[in-house]
Amino acid sequence: MARVECTWLRLRFQEDLLPLIETRMDTATGNEGAKVRAVIATAFGCLDAASITWVANDGKGEIMDLYDECLAAVRGRPAAPTSPETVDGN
Repeated sequence: MARVECTWLRLRFQEDLLPLIETRMDTATGNEGAKVRAVIATAFGCLDAASITWVANDGKGEIMDLYDECLAAVRGRPAAPTSPETVDGN
């Protein structure tokens, strides 16, 4: 039951974000709801993938770097280094 509640809360949170993201996107071409929902779902999916990977790696590294890598994978380009650890090569 907890998983169902978590899924419901997540979907509700995504719906709450809808108007905030919609105002930042060019939605003049129609199907605004679908496009915005796709962007929000992608961001949440990348957060899930980054979190699962971070936990599988025993919390090593920067979770935001993993998130950036996941977003870059969806975009089809390499992620730019963001944390000082990554930039310094440590």
